[in-house]
Formats: sequence, structure tokens, C-alpha cells
Amino acid sequence: MKSFFQFQLMLLVLILLLFFSNCQYDSLPILPSSNIILHDKPLDVIRANIQGHWKLLFAKGGFAGGTYPAKHNQYMKITDDHIIYGDDSLGVTLDTTIVWKRDKDIFGDNTYLMSYRDSRDYPFPFYEIVDRIQNDTLIIIDDVSDPDYLFYLKTKQP
Repeated sequence: MKSFFQFQLMLLVLILLLFFSNCQYDSLPILPSSNIILHDKPLDVIRANIQGHWKLLFAKGGFAGGTYPAKHNQYMKITDDHIIYGDDSLGVTLDTTIVWKRDKDIFGDNTYLMSYRDSRDYPFPFYEIVDRIQNDTLIIIDDVSDPDYLFYLKTKQP
């Protein structure tokens, strides 16, 4: 009886191994994460993780190297390849399309750089590195020699 049980168990394990070996990584859904490095990921992983409403907490760095708290509840809303920036003082300040570019960043890494276009299809003067999400905080780095690091907290839409 014991050997029959062992045979059934081995058969079940073999069937499960065959079943799971036929699963393909490409067919699995990409789920957002609260802690993930993004700058070294494929574009579909980056896009899936930055969707939603983000509130600017502070900016850090730049030429002076200081930390600058956000004012007037600045926010960013990303849906697919569309971005909206705004705040309580000015309302919506940018409502446009995201343009992705695969290139070498200021750190020498090949990554997808994020930029925007205005209504006349002009690029903004810089690209940004979507660096990572750490404890629900999205960190975006200006792709310039004295970059600002922008820290956005994931929020529910107001």
C-alpha cells in the first residue's frame, strides 16, 4: 500500500512539473510593486509600475544639492502613455503624451528615458530616468549633469 501511495505521489509531482514547465513568462501579467528597481527593466514593466496618481513629496539634489519640499500639493497622474501634472495653486499645468527613448543615461546605463511633448509636439528640454519605487515612493531622476531626484508618493486619486 505504501509503494502505491508513493507511486501516486511521484505521478502527481511529475504532472505538476510538466504543467508548470509549459508556463511561459511572457504570458504572465505584470503586477505593480511597492518595491522595485525600474531603470534596468523592460518598458512594459516600467509603464505598468508607474500608472496611477502620485503626490510630489520633495526634490533633492541639483546644482545646490539641497532638499526642497513640495508646495501646493503638486501631483502627477500617469495613465498608459499620458501624463498630467498639476497643483492646488495653478491647477493642471501639463496634460500631454509621454515619449519613451531607449538610450544611455547620465550614469552610463542603457535604460528607457521618459520625456513629454507639448501640444505642438516639441520635446521638453530634458529626459528623466524612472529609477525605482521604494516603499510606494516613485523616484525619478533628471537625466542631466546636476540632477534633481524627485520623490513621489503613490496616492489614491483625490
